[in-house]
Amino acid sequence: MQDARPSARGKWAASLIVLATMGTGPRAFGQQPPPPPDSPPPAATPAASREAQLEERLRKLEAMNQRILQQYEAMEKKHSERYDKLSQDFQALQQRVAGQAVPGNGEGDTSAGGGIDR
Repeated sequence: MQDARPSARGKWAASLIVLATMGTGPRAFGQQPPPPPDSPPPAATPAASREAQLEERLRKLEAMNQRILQQYEAMEKKHSERYDKLSQDFQALQQRVAGQAVPGNGEGDTSAGGGIDR
């Protein structure tokens, strides 16, 4: 029957695997290690390519921003027109109600015998 405890060889193997996955210092997985100090700087073409990609992304972002601004302005104009129309309708209704509720005009006023002869 085999012993359930890990052998010394298994412990060493597990330790080596842990050390190999940890690397030499704290860093995120997928991150490239820093270049050695003696190495020459990277070629200029990848940096230029990256810069061109960033410029293209920025142009697309600015174009999208412009489209969103135009959509917002159109929507704001439409809502402003609706608000103005509703405001005019509301004022007209207020004037109508105020004109009908003038006390003492005799129309619909039955309090204190107003307009009713006895």
